[in-house]
Amino acid sequence: MVRFYIQLRKAGKEQFEYLEVSMDRTLNTLWSYRIMLNWFVASSGKVDAQVQLLQRRCNQFRLNLIRSSQVSVSQALFLNPFRPPAVFTLNDSAKVAILAKKLVDLDYIHDGVFFTKRDFTDCLDDPSSFDWGKKFGKPLAGKQVMHRSGLVFVRTIEDNNGKAVVFAFTNLRYAEQENGDLQLNAQDIFDQLATAIRDLMDS
Repeated sequence: MVRFYIQLRKAGKEQFEYLEVSMDRTLNTLWSYRIMLNWFVASSGKVDAQVQLLQRRCNQFRLNLIRSSQVSVSQALFLNPFRPPAVFTLNDSAKVAILAKKLVDLDYIHDGVFFTKRDFTDCLDDPSSFDWGKKFGKPLAGKQVMHRSGLVFVRTIEDNNGKAVVFAFTNLRYAEQENGDLQLNAQDIFDQLATAIRDLMDS
């Protein structure tokens, strides 16, 4: 990713207020493009002003700017114990390939490759059946896709034998801050995804 800084101070005051802006290095119109704002010390008004400026610029160029929660890029998918992701397992590499094609049909787009802490293995019914290699404790890389609406994320982590653990979670930050229709849409999209994965698991 490319990183740069925006100074938020005015007239020499509050010299320690700044934003770190991180942006994807590669632009592909078929993928999502991430812009992340991070700050350590900054007033909420100044941060919000920068976000609003970015929103207006995106609207000017007809770009769809969607806010997402930290969990969508985090190594810890269980950051919120009250809103954990749904966890599915696929024990066949052929089913994993079918799922990848199914996600495209369901209007999911590439969102990147993210690492995930291994503590998720405690949630599996038979964790010993997966081969994660000898790098004990190292985070595992997984491909992540996002529904084009921005409401649902899916992260797939494959082991050395082609089996996979699939995590699905909604973009709560976006859905809950907009309107009730988006929350209903998120639930419909999530239910459609869960049904497709369960049908694949049972086939």
